[in-house]
Amino acid sequence: MRITAAILLGAVAFALATALIAIYCVTTKQKPNIQTPRLFCVRFFGLWYALVAVFVIFKLGTIGFVVGGQVQPMQTAHDFLKKAGTYYIATVEGDTPKVRPFGTINLFDGKLWIQTGKKKDFAKQVAANPKVELSAFDGTTWIRVAATLVEDNRTEAQESMLTAYPSLRDMYAVNDGNSVVFYLKDATATFYTFSGEPTTVKF
Repeated sequence: MRITAAILLGAVAFALATALIAIYCVTTKQKPNIQTPRLFCVRFFGLWYALVAVFVIFKLGTIGFVVGGQVQPMQTAHDFLKKAGTYYIATVEGDTPKVRPFGTINLFDGKLWIQTGKKKDFAKQVAANPKVELSAFDGTTWIRVAATLVEDNRTEAQESMLTAYPSLRDMYAVNDGNSVVFYLKDATATFYTFSGEPTTVKF
């Protein structure tokens, strides 16, 4: 995604520079000769802006999709965890760390949500200490998300989760007294690769 966006924006920048050269040639009736000083400057700055665009989008792509001119790190974190299929979430019970696999991750009402059962130890641990950390690996990149879980059992939030994961309906139902959903608050997501520096964003 980030490479595609970088190439696309770089191509647009270069195309704009080429268009400026064409306009200049038409208005001045000159042939597009790279040795012409003005044409050289236009092409030089066009290439420069194209390279800058590629670099910026590539860097932004490590932390989020670009939507409407704004980076969306929450969407990127969601899609990364969703694609991974299974991620791991750590809690604390007393002074003992507890880690288990999870599979539910959902975007709803501008927040990132997970789901579990109230009867599980996980829910009890979160009630005592809501600070958690999620982690997943896709083969080349891994993510760690530190956040505070906030319980919010609105009917709409539960229904959204069950709609996203229909198989959960075999075990849970909206307002069944067991199903519980949490959203991530004050999240810090860090993306790591074997070859580059980690990138950290907050949402």
